Amino acid sequence: MNRAAAEIQEEIARTKKHLDLLEVALHRLQNECNHTFEGNEYYQICVKCRLTKVLYY
Repeated sequence: MNRAAAEIQEEIARTKKHLDLLEVALHRLQNECNHTFEGNEYYQICVKCRLTKVLYY
């Protein structure tokens, strides 16, 4: 593998780790939110934390 490809793979790994941290922070925020939902008969979205509830399958 050449150096450029290795650097790209390292950057992808760092980005994935950062995304994982952001997802954990988002879930924590959504779990602690006092939700205020708006939407329609198919889904509702919290106006504070953007948590989405699907109402129709």
